[in-house]
Amino acid sequence: MNKYLMMSAAAVLASTGANTATAASFTFATAGGTSYCDGGTVVHNSGAAYSWQHTNANCASAVTYGQGLLGKTAGLGKIANMSDTYFGQLYGIFSEYLSYTLPKKVANGKQWTLWVGISGVTSFEGNSGVLTNVSPAARKPSSHSKVTTLQGVKQLIALHRSNKG
Repeated sequence: MNKYLMMSAAAVLASTGANTATAASFTFATAGGTSYCDGGTVVHNSGAAYSWQHTNANCASAVTYGQGLLGKTAGLGKIANMSDTYFGQLYGIFSEYLSYTLPKKVANGKQWTLWVGISGVTSFEGNSGVLTNVSPAARKPSSHSKVTTLQGVKQLIALHRSNKG
């Protein structure tokens, strides 16, 4: 077995109560509050470290994962910039990648933003809105919407590629 894998497993098993995590689940919504079908559960570990599950990522039960760090930006304030394995997990070798900015404290009405990157040369805002159905316990999004926050991403990427000529 890989010694680094064993060391990582030992570190996880040796964690104490001082490293206790707190979790909050939510549903993504438009700026007007209309819920999408997907959401997530954010786990705030110790310090500035966050991890999360993007639940119902494709409106059909897909779950992706990510991590991020708490920081402060001029335009967005205190946010956790969270990675997402959506493209890596579902589309294999493509060079598109996603990240979300989530509020420091997950609460109803707080702002979220989806960022899209392509091939290490560009990054742009792909979607944004507010969080709804926030709960301290992990749960699946409660919306019955059939629209995911990622639906427009493929169109944005295609548009970006077509503009490169």
